[in-house]
Amino acid sequence: MEPNPAIADYATFLTTLKGRIAATRTGAARTINHELIRLYWDIG
Repeated sequence: MEPNPAIADYATFLTTLKGRIAATRTGAARTINHELIRLYWDIG
């Protein structure tokens, strides 16, 4: 029985999608932290 190429493509798609989501979450967290630090510096 040969592996189904659609399943392999789907697995690759999911892996890529998970990586993109993780990268976006990391970028969002960095942006939020940056803005909070600016706020704290401004407050004193």
